Amino acid sequence: MQWGNAAHSDYSQLNVTQLLGHDWSSGGALLTYEYRDQNPLKYSDRSYSRQTVPEATLADPETRHAVMLSLNQEINDRTRVRLDTFYNERAGDTTRPFFADLYQSYRTRYLTFAPSLSMQLGGDWSMELSGVWGRTDEQIRATAFGQQYEFGDWNRFTEADAVVSGSLFDTPAGAIHAAVGAMWRNERQSPTGPGTYSQADRDTRAAFMEALIPLIPAGASFLGFESGQLSLAARYEDYDAIGSTTDPRVGLALTPTEGVNLRATWGTSFKAPAQGHAHNAQTLLLSNDNVPTLGPLTLVQLNGTVRDLKPERGESWTVGIDWNPPAARGFNTNVTYYNIVFDDRIASVAFGAASFLLNPDIYGRFVQLQPGADAVNALVASFPPAYVTNFVGPSFDPASVYAIIDGRTRNIAATETSGIDFMASYTRPVGKGSMTFSCNVNRILSFDNQTAPGAPISDDLDVLYRPLDLRARVGVSWNRGPLGVSGFVNYADSYTNVTAIPHETVDSYLTTDVTLAYVIGPEGEPAASGLTLFFSVSNLFDEAPPRVSTAANDNFYDGANADPFGRRLSLGITRKW
Repeated sequence: MQWGNAAHSDYSQLNVTQLLGHDWSSGGALLTYEYRDQNPLKYSDRSYSRQTVPEATLADPETRHAVMLSLNQEINDRTRVRLDTFYNERAGDTTRPFFADLYQSYRTRYLTFAPSLSMQLGGDWSMELSGVWGRTDEQIRATAFGQQYEFGDWNRFTEADAVVSGSLFDTPAGAIHAAVGAMWRNERQSPTGPGTYSQADRDTRAAFMEALIPLIPAGASFLGFESGQLSLAARYEDYDAIGSTTDPRVGLALTPTEGVNLRATWGTSFKAPAQGHAHNAQTLLLSNDNVPTLGPLTLVQLNGTVRDLKPERGESWTVGIDWNPPAARGFNTNVTYYNIVFDDRIASVAFGAASFLLNPDIYGRFVQLQPGADAVNALVASFPPAYVTNFVGPSFDPASVYAIIDGRTRNIAATETSGIDFMASYTRPVGKGSMTFSCNVNRILSFDNQTAPGAPISDDLDVLYRPLDLRARVGVSWNRGPLGVSGFVNYADSYTNVTAIPHETVDSYLTTDVTLAYVIGPEGEPAASGLTLFFSVSNLFDEAPPRVSTAANDNFYDGANADPFGRRLSLGITRKW
């Protein structure tokens, strides 16, 4: 059980989890139940937002129930069956009075069954047959500008998989292991209320192979390397109405000396649009916006997802080194350089009207300036009334619209990102206990987007709502018997908010987390077997998120790189028996 709250607010969260299990000679069963209840964090709870609409919520109230049941049974010494089933239900409310006087409640239910059959075929060869059936139902009730709406959808998927794996043959360096498999999946989606999309049905077929090949015999050396391993994989997928693809992946690991491992990977990928993307409802937003340097404007913004989405394709490669020196037991470090290129990546082109209007070289193709009353009226008339949100109200004049902005999610022509991940830890004895020092750093070197072939390339690193070039987490933990104490410092780098006029520097974000845990009676002592108490504080010094200026002036902070909760206290108790 765990309870926590955020400073200076009524926000709190209660989590209760119960796990029960039983094993018998030929199988076992596991039952888990989880309950979570979250109270809202309101705009009025934070100094940087309480001047706008105090009753609006930065974090919405939500209740969640989840149940998981897992059964496994041995049929004979070569065959075992398993069934996993999961049910999850979430319900909550959203309050955004500044956003079309929006009040919304939702309920989502998710149910899945996953049976499987494992068989030993002879030698070290085995086969696994598995399947999954699942369904999600979502219902939403909303009030906007005094009008009530009720809509939702259901999603159903069915999947069957078969995998055979084992050793192909022996080589001087060891056995070559391989796996082959096939998959079929059907996905269906249907709206349960008014909308601008219809039922969708898609089949996917796939086949794959993997091989793990040892390169250097034990005790031998080749080109200065003591051991090596090559991994090869390929996957073929065929999607209804989308197309097919074959994607390879190669990995190489080499050990020049004890404690040092060199590694590299290369591969391509293919991702079809999710059903929720390809058939998502489109909405129209009529608003008055105060855009820097342009002043107050009447705008029409098209949101949702375009209908002609294409699959995403990617190519990635990495190189890295792991160093665990035998002379410094307890020290581990690894460094990885990565480079990823996405073609036709599915994403939002930009955030906010100001980004579109103030960067015509990049986003001009998504903006229609001075469209005229006829074009605006035709666009509004093409949408069901439930999907048109009029922020302006009865005074909306189509002839006064400055621009129509197409902000729908779509295939961005290309995205390329590269960076370095670094991790190091060192554990050493200290008296009758031990102490561990750790450090994790992510340094993004580039994050470039191109919205269309031939369009200018935009540097989206260190931009509002986009990735930051530097993040780090450094910590130390100490354990002695039943007592454990840890502390971590989290750092997010500063950047320049180019959507503000004049441009502004957004400060770095530094927070500190501490945790204290105590085990009362180590496991095995009947008096209090496995009873653990813990107390943690996130953002110990109650650092507010760095202030940013946005055209919408709603949240006043970068929700992608900071959070509004401030200091959070958590108390928990875990009991095993």
